[in-house]
Amino acid sequence: MGPEPPFPVSQYVLPPPPGATAASSPLLAPPPPPPRVINITVYRDVSMIRETEMRKNPYYYRYYYVYLNMLFSTVIPLATLSYLNIFTFKALR
Repeated sequence: MGPEPPFPVSQYVLPPPPGATAASSPLLAPPPPPPRVINITVYRDVSMIRETEMRKNPYYYRYYYVYLNMLFSTVIPLATLSYLNIFTFKALR
């Protein structure tokens, strides 16, 4: 057996009520059966985004998505920040 508890257990553990059996006590009763699983299939209309003919064109993809996107989202903001940083630094000197 394990070590003795530091307090008398009989003070804190209540005895079962008279006439308690496994069927009448939730602590002694067997666990309930697991819930039934019901398979339900729900069909919904699904909207899909598809490519247009213009988007499938390799030249459009290359020039618009690659080059122009890189120009407007990377090169122009970086050049603007660099320009403003340089002139701010020169003004503070």
